[in-house]
Amino acid sequence: MKFKVHTFRKVACEHLASIRKLNIKRLFKFSDGCGQRYKSRGPLSDISYALSNFEYPIVHNNFGSRHGKGASDGESAIIKSHASTAVKAGKAVMKDAYELYIYCRDNLTKDASDDTCSHY
Repeated sequence: MKFKVHTFRKVACEHLASIRKLNIKRLFKFSDGCGQRYKSRGPLSDISYALSNFEYPIVHNNFGSRHGKGASDGESAIIKSHASTAVKAGKAVMKDAYELYIYCRDNLTKDASDDTCSHY
C-alpha cells in the first residue's frame, strides 16, 4: 500500500508542477490519525524521504479520529454527491477511479481564469 500512496502522490505533484505550472515548495498532508494507515513505519518512512524523493518536504498533520474536518472533506462530499447523482440518473458509468477522474475533469473542473467561488 505504501508504494501506491507514494506513486499517487508523485503523479499528483507532477501534474501540479507540469500542467498547472505550480512551484511546489512544501506538501501539507492531513490525516485522521488512524494508526494502521498513517502512523506506522511505512508512511513515516515515506515522509522522512520526501526531500530526497520529491525535492520538497512533506508536513504531516495528524488529527484524532473524527477531528480536523476541513476543506478536503467538503470537496470529497461534492465529488461523491455529483458522481452518485450522475450514476443514479444514468448520465455516467464509473467502474474505477480513472473513470471518476474523467467525470470530474469533464464536469466539475473550474476554469482557472474564473475567480468566483463555486466550490468546484
